[in-house]
Amino acid sequence: MYPFNLSPVYSEEFELETGPVEVPKSVLKFQKWKDAPLKESFGGKDVVTLEGEGMFVETAILHLFQNSGWQARWISTVGKANSSPIFLNEWKDDTYNHQTHEPIEDVKVLEILEKMVQINHDSYMGCWDIISWDGETILFTKAIRNNKDFMRKIHLNWLSAGLSIGLKPENFLLVQWDYNPRQLL
Repeated sequence: MYPFNLSPVYSEEFELETGPVEVPKSVLKFQKWKDAPLKESFGGKDVVTLEGEGMFVETAILHLFQNSGWQARWISTVGKANSSPIFLNEWKDDTYNHQTHEPIEDVKVLEILEKMVQINHDSYMGCWDIISWDGETILFTKAIRNNKDFMRKIHLNWLSAGLSIGLKPENFLLVQWDYNPRQLL
């Protein structure tokens, strides 16, 4: 059900209003990008190396899905939490305003997003980073740096919205990531 590099090895339990839920979790290690900084850093966002290129973690995860034959978009809600986000299938080394919105054309995926937004008070606030789909399988993925990032209430609200429309915990994936310590020595 999951791309090879993103296969879950653990699960993490969250307490929702409806009770506890266990969400699958995969673990990734990246090399830190050491070349020229990206033109847009979102205030110092981490940049990792994948296939010899520097990119944000969300873009790296997006590429892992795409390289496994999945359709995927990075859902960016920067400055757009209560309206339509932009959907990215790549990150050009340019400012945020010059990124290309790649609309999702799959009707089923759009219907799921619309239902979740409606339940989430007509908002994308807390939407997970990546939406991906392969045939009938849909996944919402959230990147969390080990011991640095944490799930917030808004992310759990998004999870709850998905579960309330019939998605299963397996339709959500946490990607706990960090830098490869061997490279940092």
